[in-house]
Amino acid sequence: MRSARRRVASALSLLALLALLALLGAAHAQAPAELAPRAEPAAPAPGAERAGPRLTPAQSIPPVELEAFVDATVQLAMDDKHIAGATVAVVQDGRILLEKGYGFASFTPLRRVDPATALFRIGSISKTFTWIEVMRAVEAGKIDLDAPVNGYLPPELRIPDEGFKEPIRVRDLMTHSAGFEDRVLGVLFASRPEDLLPLDDFLERYRPRRVREPGEVSSYSNYGAGLAGAIVEQANGAKWQDLIERDVLRPLGVTHITGREPYPARAGLPEPLSAALADDLSKPFRWTGATYGERAFEYVTQIAPAGAMSASAHDMARYMLLLLGDGTLDGVTVFGPQAARAFRTPLTKLPPDLGALDAGFFDQPLPGGFRGYGHNGATLSFFSNMTVVPALRLGVFVSTNTEGGGALSDPLPARLVERFYSPPREPPADAPKIDVAAARRVFAGNYLSTRRRYSGLEGFLMRVQSVVSIAVTPDGYLVAGGVGGSPQRFVPGTGPDDFVNANGPNGPLGRIHFEREGERAIRIAVVPIAFERTTRLYDRSTLTLCASLALLSALGIAIGGFLRLASKPVASAGQRLAGRVQLACAWLWLASVAGFVAFVVRAADSVNVIYSWPSLPMLVASSAALAASALTLGSALFLPAVWRGALDGARSAAGWSGWRKTRYTFAFLFFAALAVVLGAWGALAPWQP
Repeated sequence: MRSARRRVASALSLLALLALLALLGAAHAQAPAELAPRAEPAAPAPGAERAGPRLTPAQSIPPVELEAFVDATVQLAMDDKHIAGATVAVVQDGRILLEKGYGFASFTPLRRVDPATALFRIGSISKTFTWIEVMRAVEAGKIDLDAPVNGYLPPELRIPDEGFKEPIRVRDLMTHSAGFEDRVLGVLFASRPEDLLPLDDFLERYRPRRVREPGEVSSYSNYGAGLAGAIVEQANGAKWQDLIERDVLRPLGVTHITGREPYPARAGLPEPLSAALADDLSKPFRWTGATYGERAFEYVTQIAPAGAMSASAHDMARYMLLLLGDGTLDGVTVFGPQAARAFRTPLTKLPPDLGALDAGFFDQPLPGGFRGYGHNGATLSFFSNMTVVPALRLGVFVSTNTEGGGALSDPLPARLVERFYSPPREPPADAPKIDVAAARRVFAGNYLSTRRRYSGLEGFLMRVQSVVSIAVTPDGYLVAGGVGGSPQRFVPGTGPDDFVNANGPNGPLGRIHFEREGERAIRIAVVPIAFERTTRLYDRSTLTLCASLALLSALGIAIGGFLRLASKPVASAGQRLAGRVQLACAWLWLASVAGFVAFVVRAADSVNVIYSWPSLPMLVASSAALAASALTLGSALFLPAVWRGALDGARSAAGWSGWRKTRYTFAFLFFAALAVVLGAWGALAPWQP
């Protein structure tokens, strides 16, 4: 009977270990794909294989061929990714070549996507309007890019130095290098209008910590863009929405781009979206596996300069024509030559082939050796991309209204340039002849995204999710894995620390650049974020190992507790007390795992994490782990009693066997190791979401 019980306990422990590993993998799968590329739709290639580009840069794309290519590409992606609706605009040579809607903007009532009127959320493309306002103020002499931001902010919004030597300057906001940590969960989006705050109140209440000196590392920051919006509001004495309408939208003559959102008018908030435009908003969707689930409107008014705008494809076409015209369209000038130059001049000092930030605009290499300027954007359900290519007089805008739509919006501009202006892709590069051992010493390891919260429960979740693992294969490839997507192979680029994707340099993860300290890489730069090398303590494998051993121990202790109810083995008073404390620890650790399981299940829909953070399951998991950690560390006091056999130090012939004492000790060590790791990762702070 005792042998059978041991077999049952062992089987249950093994199943628990497998379940934990699966849960850690599931949590990892929820990660934002910051480094790994999204799946690209298969682009049709009408016509025979060609030896060179389809067109020269001086030639325009034939509209019929353009429409056929875009139609096929969009439909393939929509079918593959279950995208409810999409809208596309392409401009070239000062005119609109294509504007088209695909699918549906709403199912109740049924409404197809009209490219002239359907309003899609364009997310962070909104920032380009903010940067235009900043550069307009620079041209007017109201703002100096090299001046500290605190000189342009009201006292309540000024950034404390927090022990850092250098002040944050305006240009640091435009290069996302102010040195802020990043906060998203429960902060960036709101699902209810009553949760909205005025911009200044939001910036004051949710100020992130500074974690590095400004100007050192670009790490994408919505808060920094929000500060830029507050600066232009102060410089002009008007709200950001009013400025955008006055300075950009009305001069352009557009009526279906707006930075306003639909909510009941309220003192302190900008004037809401008009009822007429609200009727043109596309609904946000998520494919549930069987149907399109409609989501709630995604409010961003509280930090509007970073991402609150909605737009139609037609009006975005006019905006791209303005950018290609260096700030002038139809005889109307919105911004001057200084701003136009800034939007195409790198402010960052990364290798040119990697890309750059040009006064807030993304500067990226494209197929055929061309460069694109623009921005992409995402909410929970909408995914958009806008790229202008001055050398081709070309602009491409695409937006989708369904979770997963980035598989279409991210690659489409580059695919279009590749189809018409780039030679056919070369076959994947062969493995180079490199010193594998030396490359492993320099580059191999785990790297954690800098775009994250650095403490608390959100910091813990980001440490679990946002890790990139770099390995070197025996045949000489560098392999990057993690953060969603499939592993990518790289070969050396032009510099000793530059690497190019073996499948081609022009995809979402075409190139990466390492930064060294001595003879070891400490950081990966991928515009507009970075990944920093972690220590062994912060490796996901360390957490997995400690959690697995602790869970196995907790299950064994819990099962053993039930089995001993009938047998009542001999033990000293100290041992009985120690056993009860450890049994309580075990049940608390199991409760923590149960809370984490419930969190992972709910996290299958990102809405449950973004809007409801911190959710009850995560608070239960953290609180139970905190209590278990405290009891575990306190149980160290019982170790002498366990091994002596009595609290008073007297020897006793009766008591636990040596095997039982050993099991108690190892369980304590496993629990203590997990407590230390969770504490370092920020998981034991239910009061700090």
